[in-house]
Amino acid sequence: MKQREVIRLNEALIVQANAEIVRGFGWFVHFSCIFFLFIAVISLLKVDTNANRDYLQIVFGVSGAVFAASYLRITIKKFNYDDLKLAYINLFFILFAWLLLMLGLIAVGDEFWPYVDFIAFTLSISLLTCFYPNSRFFYSGLLFVCLSMITMHLYIRNEDILMFLGSYLTVSFVLNHCRVSFAQHFYDGLASQHENTLLLSKLENLAMRDGLTGISNRKYLDDRLNIEIKRAKRCGKPLSMILLDVDHFKRYNQSVGHQAGDLCLIDIANLIQGCIQRPDDMLARYGGEEFAILLPDTGLESAVRIAKKVQTKLKEAKMLHPDSPLSGWTTLSQGITVWEQGMSANVFLKQVDKALCDAKLAGRNCYVVYS
Repeated sequence: MKQREVIRLNEALIVQANAEIVRGFGWFVHFSCIFFLFIAVISLLKVDTNANRDYLQIVFGVSGAVFAASYLRITIKKFNYDDLKLAYINLFFILFAWLLLMLGLIAVGDEFWPYVDFIAFTLSISLLTCFYPNSRFFYSGLLFVCLSMITMHLYIRNEDILMFLGSYLTVSFVLNHCRVSFAQHFYDGLASQHENTLLLSKLENLAMRDGLTGISNRKYLDDRLNIEIKRAKRCGKPLSMILLDVDHFKRYNQSVGHQAGDLCLIDIANLIQGCIQRPDDMLARYGGEEFAILLPDTGLESAVRIAKKVQTKLKEAKMLHPDSPLSGWTTLSQGITVWEQGMSANVFLKQVDKALCDAKLAGRNCYVVYS
């Protein structure tokens, strides 16, 4: 792979990885909102006294406001791929809201301690699922959850601190090992995907190009012609085409050889390409020594002007033709036609081919407009 392709591949990997991180933050926000509603309903149903219920409603209200703000920010205004600092801030507030909720449950009574453990482990798993491509997000979230849980264990259950500390460190190590493995597969998959995309793009480009001259081939011309005819029908704009043929090219090959003939076709293709300036104009190799210029949004007058320009440039180039009965230089015959409403692609091609035949009958080295 070339150096430029490697650089483009790395940039694409970074963009896609950032997109996956932002998308993971969105999933974490959605999950937090749903999980929060589930915990709130179960907790309020289990509370016995009105005082505790009022206290939990305040805690749930504050935490729910943070979740709702993050959810609306994700829903209404999407994050950009490079908006990672803002995602960090939102992640901190969401985890802080979860910590507030867990502390609120502990303050109500010890019977809610299993809820807190369940919330902590669920958040750890969700962080792994949503943020495994990025170590900073995963470590930030996991460290926040683990420190909050260890602090609560120190405050409430001093006798269990070593057991809980060991269990959380073990879980963190296992999750981190899984994250590293997943991230490696993730980036390997991205690299393979982009390499395949670049290869497919090259193959598609080769399929559209003529192997000798490097310009578009006949197949791509046919596809583009159908598209431009549909566009002309829809927009009511003109569409013109010029068909060009190298005069007495067989004699050229017989006199100087096929290799020189190939070089002559390449030079002519480059010369014609220099005569069309607009991006939508297309030059294609029609077949053998024939070329075609497709001119969208171009009327007859402009098409004739391009044909004259090609004649002038070819005359100035003075490309030798040792066995030409017309002159000692290479010349072109050109047929011009303009698309009309209701005309199919086949009829359009027949008209431009007829115009080229008329140019040959008229003595070659000229252009003829189909009538």
